[in-house]
Amino acid sequence: MRHQRAGSSLAVGVDVATDVAAPALVETLYELGRIVTLPPEPAEVEAAVQYLTGTSVLRTATQSGLADTLLHLLVRGLDVTWLRDHPARLAAVEPEQVHAAAGALWARGNLVWTVLGDAERLHAPLATVTEVTTLARA
Repeated sequence: MRHQRAGSSLAVGVDVATDVAAPALVETLYELGRIVTLPPEPAEVEAAVQYLTGTSVLRTATQSGLADTLLHLLVRGLDVTWLRDHPARLAAVEPEQVHAAAGALWARGNLVWTVLGDAERLHAPLATVTEVTTLARA
């Protein structure tokens, strides 16, 4: 999940063979649908908070990691106080807030999928799952 001034985006990477791309998309839609329709358990939120806090500490543990993090904050219009205050903001998140945010951000109508692969082989199977627009290769 990436948050920027203009909005947020979620990148979900699924590395599968062409023949199972459509079933993988169905499974991904199912899992995102579960997140949107069912609130998380408090333990799930706590685990996510611990993970995000820990990875933030690891990411900024070196000078180059800190410099990279500060650069990304600057590009997003944030300052160093965001980094300092972020763990406390994470710790204050309640499962109901996660559920509401998931519903607002990941409702099916808000999602745009990008699938890379053989367009001729992927178009028909994916069209059974979602609207498909094929872009020509540059």
